[in-house]
Amino acid sequence: MADETRYDDALPLFAALVREVLGEEAALDHFFLRDSGGLLTFVYTSEIDRLKKDALIAGAKKIRPYVGEDDFVVASPSELLDPALLNADVGVFEYIEHPAFEGFVRVVERRIVGQDWLTSPREPLEGVPPIVVFGSHKGGVGRSTALAVSANALAQSDYNVLVLDLDLEAPGLGGTLLPKENNSKFGTLDYLLKAFFPKWTIAS
Repeated sequence: MADETRYDDALPLFAALVREVLGEEAALDHFFLRDSGGLLTFVYTSEIDRLKKDALIAGAKKIRPYVGEDDFVVASPSELLDPALLNADVGVFEYIEHPAFEGFVRVVERRIVGQDWLTSPREPLEGVPPIVVFGSHKGGVGRSTALAVSANALAQSDYNVLVLDLDLEAPGLGGTLLPKENNSKFGTLDYLLKAFFPKWTIAS
């Protein structure tokens, strides 16, 4: 049933369906597009048989609600009106280890701002200590806790660690890592306002 499909299962199940209908290498020859709402579309880069396309659309209904509407479950780059998807190197290879599917698939993750969630790591900056970012597009998933635990473990191992909390709405690292008397009185947004508008008064 569709309501039994979880977010983490959707891509493996879709990949298994594509492999069953189109063959072993189809998940690499073509790719999956996941939009900012988490909905998946199988994007074919070379023409596929109409009967096979219909089989993919029918099979994908079992993966709902994590696939798009019928018109966008299986589509070509031109149907999606995105020239960037015509690039032969678009997307990244993601390894899936799941009961339904094991192996690599090619995935394009789309953010609301139009950039990929998954990008290749940048080259390290020469002379700059390692920088690690804990981020996600959803709140409440534990990224601040994970950062605090990691920073504390590194500090306990005699590393010098600088932690920056840039959460403008609900910064919480200070309360996790610092004694109450050393906690900051204001948040990042307050400091930015004070820096750019020094005449403004921030109420305590």
